[in-house]
Amino acid sequence: MPSAPVHPSAEGSSTDLVFETESLGVGTSWLLGSSIQSVAVLVPSEPSQKVGTPLILQNLQTFPHAACIVREPGAEPRSGSFTVVRCTSSNAALRERFVALARLLPAFGCSTIRESIEVLVELFEAAQRPPNAGELGLWGELAVIARCNDPIRLLEAWHGEPSEALDFVLGDEALEIKTTRGEVRRHRFGLTQLRPSGGRKVWVVSILAIPSAGGETVPDLVNRIVPRLAGRGELQLKLERQAAKWLGNAWNPTEQTRYDLEASLASVRVFLAEDVPAIALPIPVAISRVEFEVDLTGVSAAQPQGLASLIGLGS
Repeated sequence: MPSAPVHPSAEGSSTDLVFETESLGVGTSWLLGSSIQSVAVLVPSEPSQKVGTPLILQNLQTFPHAACIVREPGAEPRSGSFTVVRCTSSNAALRERFVALARLLPAFGCSTIRESIEVLVELFEAAQRPPNAGELGLWGELAVIARCNDPIRLLEAWHGEPSEALDFVLGDEALEIKTTRGEVRRHRFGLTQLRPSGGRKVWVVSILAIPSAGGETVPDLVNRIVPRLAGRGELQLKLERQAAKWLGNAWNPTEQTRYDLEASLASVRVFLAEDVPAIALPIPVAISRVEFEVDLTGVSAAQPQGLASLIGLGS
């Protein structure tokens, strides 16, 4: 039997589901709402629709089929049944982050209300976790995508997971992006990156990232890439997920290092992994996760071909 609309109120107020609203975009009936106690996404829904179960998390609540009153600009208040995802934090910066994520939802192209809500919850939860240590590596990967000849193809090949050995894999080729702040091309490698099994051809892209107060952050690079994705919402979501995963609660631009994009990309050199010095194989079977640093200063750069030619750099 379909459930009846609910009337949630964490604080017991009779006005917490009365919202001043605006549309989340052309072609969508979804609303962005604000009330005395929260900011929220409101999705018109009927009790017969399966949109998930209520959630009460830190700074976030979701309620399916809630009876709300909405006031849209220039219109009389109206009541209706909405699935509500609301940020209950009093922190202004965290509320702003919620609103920014909410505005992205229509672009992701999720197939159901439930999927959209799960994405919003996932990204907002990530925005409250400590950042990971790999921001510089992510910046380098995004810089390459932002400048490459075919960002859609490169994003489709992007690993998206730190646990994967190589950054971009397409067929029997791969790209491994290495980024350092120093003036010397000294990078850390895993042995499997330079000597992969199966005969895969690996290209190493070395970037010297140059800090600059007027440079670009990870979100800046994401914003550069999105307009080139031709409406591919799943690829935009992939970008946002990676940025959220690595940045955590350091998404505020004032908390991020900026790098000069043009100068950093001008420093790019491309190498064949087989030309990069590495520990000789085979290694003892009892040893795993072999990692080491290599100074590429004396290694001859290669002419980018195949997958490496997509980046349009380092030739």
